[in-house]
Amino acid sequence: MSGLTSNKFRCLKPSALFVVGALLCFAPYSSASDAVPINLPAQSLDKDIRDLARQAGITISFSRRALKKYQREVFSGYYTPAESLEILLKDTDYTYQFVNENTVRIFKKKRVKSVRPKLDTGNGAAPPIPVPTRVTPSSAQLGSDEIIVTANKRSRFEVLQSAPYSASVISGNMLKTLGVTDTQSLSLHIAGVEMTNLGANRNKLSVRGISDGAFNGRVQATVGVYFNDTPINFNAPYPEIPLIDIESVEVLRGPQGSLYGVGSIGGIFHVTTKAPELGEKTAWVETDVSITHDGGVNTGFMGMVNVPLVKDKLGVRAVGYVIDNSGYIDDIRLGIEDVNSNTIRGGRVNSLWQINPDWQLSLGAAYHDVNTNDTQYSLASLPRLQRENYLREPHHDDLIHVHLNIEGDQQWGKIKSTTSWINRNIDDEFDASLSLPNNFTRAVEPTQYLEHWDINFFSHETTFNIDVNEKLDVLLGGFLTHAIIDYASEYKILGIETGLGPEVLYEEARNDTSTHYGGFVEVDYVLSDKVEMSAGLRWFDEHLDTNTLVSNFEQNPLMISGREKDSDFLPRFNIGYQFTPDAYLYGLATVGYRVGGINTGNAVNSVAVPVLAPGEDDDENLSIFKSDVITMYEMGGKTKWLNNKLIVNASLFYVDWKNIQTEHILADGFSSVLNAGDATNLGYDFEVLYRPRESFDIQANLTVNDPDFTNINPALGLNISGKHLPRIPRYSGGIVMTYRKPITANWNSSWSVDYAYTGSSQLSFAPADDLSMGNNHYLNARAIFTNDKWRVEGFMSNILDDKSNTFAFGNPFTFRLQNHVTPQRPRTAGMRVRRQF
Repeated sequence: MSGLTSNKFRCLKPSALFVVGALLCFAPYSSASDAVPINLPAQSLDKDIRDLARQAGITISFSRRALKKYQREVFSGYYTPAESLEILLKDTDYTYQFVNENTVRIFKKKRVKSVRPKLDTGNGAAPPIPVPTRVTPSSAQLGSDEIIVTANKRSRFEVLQSAPYSASVISGNMLKTLGVTDTQSLSLHIAGVEMTNLGANRNKLSVRGISDGAFNGRVQATVGVYFNDTPINFNAPYPEIPLIDIESVEVLRGPQGSLYGVGSIGGIFHVTTKAPELGEKTAWVETDVSITHDGGVNTGFMGMVNVPLVKDKLGVRAVGYVIDNSGYIDDIRLGIEDVNSNTIRGGRVNSLWQINPDWQLSLGAAYHDVNTNDTQYSLASLPRLQRENYLREPHHDDLIHVHLNIEGDQQWGKIKSTTSWINRNIDDEFDASLSLPNNFTRAVEPTQYLEHWDINFFSHETTFNIDVNEKLDVLLGGFLTHAIIDYASEYKILGIETGLGPEVLYEEARNDTSTHYGGFVEVDYVLSDKVEMSAGLRWFDEHLDTNTLVSNFEQNPLMISGREKDSDFLPRFNIGYQFTPDAYLYGLATVGYRVGGINTGNAVNSVAVPVLAPGEDDDENLSIFKSDVITMYEMGGKTKWLNNKLIVNASLFYVDWKNIQTEHILADGFSSVLNAGDATNLGYDFEVLYRPRESFDIQANLTVNDPDFTNINPALGLNISGKHLPRIPRYSGGIVMTYRKPITANWNSSWSVDYAYTGSSQLSFAPADDLSMGNNHYLNARAIFTNDKWRVEGFMSNILDDKSNTFAFGNPFTFRLQNHVTPQRPRTAGMRVRRQF
């Protein structure tokens, strides 16, 4: 970790001086310091440590190759993990350190130079020879707890405070402290993360100002979203699976091309759910009820059951949820109040089979369903929370996710194989009534635009993490993804006023098939006790085939086909330097990449698509958007102060983005993908945790972005002076204050307040669509009371009842004709109760 003094970071702007950043988690405390039954047969030391970790319920990072040479006798009895490690590592060259109360790392003792004792001359005794020190749970302070990063795909975990890159880790306990179960709310408290606010399962994530626009469509995501090491998003909106029964959420900031490949140019959002416990049955149920001002009653019910089917061998963990949110937007034309209510339901089942001490298999399935009765924008020209549409705009989204993970722990390292399949069906309806005069010179009447997506996405990856020696670690991997995306749209007049029935004016049916495969290697090397470096390279090859059938009003159907191929190498290099025991510095350079694609039709999805004459080539109706590439350079520091009571992390980054892919809304309301141009971003992000005493802590974050255009596609406009990337504010940040106090011998309490701010930004790349939004204030508070069985929480969100515009877009056919305002949910107060079994 590195010091953030002014003489070390003179390049930081004055705005950095008031930073308060958030290291949003502490590892959950367990009973790892208690004595537990340990039974180890006569075997090599590496197997002893492996089995000790499983029997004590802790995580131990170590080199099996290094410990294999030591043989140990039978070891059994009741011992704490620290006592067990003392005995097992006695008379070896290795020692251990408790990173937190349930995570340990084993490493080689530092050699101590031989010191010849001075002769006693009567002036005093000879100085003692220094010996290595060991941190144990009894001597560790609460503020010294370290956070573990697992999204790096390594078998040897990395401690966040000595990882040579920028990341945030949010524990399941921190999610409970914040009262957060949705990514939209959580994103406000993670440095560098931004999210649109179109509605549940319709939003886009971005990290570090790497935003390709506000609109969803055929462009691949900029942030890779992973559940239990398997990807769950492709080019559709982010599926906001509720964050229930979660072990941790990890965010890796910046391009992760060499490790995760295309679709991770902005970063990685990695969610790890709690694994099945093989030792005992556990369960909980939770219910909540709340009331929204200008809205109605919101309810939620969720639960978890964990059952060991074969003790210490096979177990199952199941989670289910039903969440009903009231609406708060009134449609005065349709005469419907609270039109934007929604229901979110689903569940997942995960099983774990410990085949033998070296191999385990996990199999899981999840179902997630979102039904929203209407969109959530209002009109600036009407009183607050009102609009006047001709039709409702419902949204339906269901997702099925199946995954299989196999892990093997060998003396040379670890092997991990992950396979997953996703099927996702999305249905959207928009009111296109106001577009009729411009598109067909007809009078306004109820007109509907329908979209349907059917996405099948298969992915596989196998990695070999080779433990060469204590200084050298090699990660090898191969991957394959295959996506089949069927898209259909329909633009039709409903004929309600004329009584003539529906009249279809435009239809499109499109099939995209994409195959992506390749391999990667990353090498970590410890140069010295203070310096480590890593380098990675990824090669990929992708093939895209598309077939589209377009039917326009009073024109013959048009079939268009095309093919696009691409391959490239993505490099990464980083270096870390332990400047002092409490200061870590790092630097890195990395590349991110998104493969280009195909638009079918000169103006895809437009009623102006030309008709092919006999003998004409499809190429005249195809437009190719190029691959875009990001190069990012980063310098950072991670520091501890005041005897570990204060943690301050900061990073300075520069992003160079070429051929930015974006979904562009055409004049008629339909969309096309194009390359918007080039841009750069010089930014900073900060995280701070201050815990003056065990019962009170302050956590916060600040992000500063300056994403400027250097070149713009003339199709979007000519004036780029002062033009920024869309929906990225210059300043954003948040703060969380938490106070814990025992009430009785059995009951404890936790009191917290959190505030977040998102600065102003504009909606689109195109100067003509520079609609302003942002300057949002979020203030929430909660009180939590817990004992061994019960958890009771009272909360209030949006205490200020902030009325600002979080997102200036709701409907592609009307956002240029009306000023759309998307408010955050009005002030909401409620209670949540959990019973543990």
